[in-house]
Amino acid sequence: MPPRHFKRALCALAVLTAGAFMPLAATADVERLTGHGGPIHALSATDGAVLSASFDNSVGVWPRPNGGVRWLSGHTAAVKAVIALPGGQAASAGDDFSIIVWDTETGTLLHRLSGHRGSVGGLAVSPGGDPRAYAGWGGRVGHRGR
Repeated sequence: MPPRHFKRALCALAVLTAGAFMPLAATADVERLTGHGGPIHALSATDGAVLSASFDNSVGVWPRPNGGVRWLSGHTAAVKAVIALPGGQAASAGDDFSIIVWDTETGTLLHRLSGHRGSVGGLAVSPGGDPRAYAGWGGRVGHRGR
């Protein structure tokens, strides 16, 4: 059986894109996550939360200890990628040609990496959780070595 956070991520993908993933929808512990003002472009899961990247320029952190959502606002265009990082952090990227590193517990924008040549649509981390690569419309893959 998949871990609970994996079920949440798959359910979020189905619900937030207005689809229905029937095998998971029938289970008792699946939660519906709603609230974005546009299509969802990407998801990432941690042991305690699901992160969502949206056309509405925001990242959602679901669920919060109080059951709510924390909105991470800092992008000026659609968010196309999101990935969980160690230590309660996340990275997001999008159509504003930037990558933002967040503290998901406080919602604080920690770093903004600007100057990309186009929309950034993909982020990757190492098995240890270190940010390693990005890709996008600029026609290249950025890679940080060891």
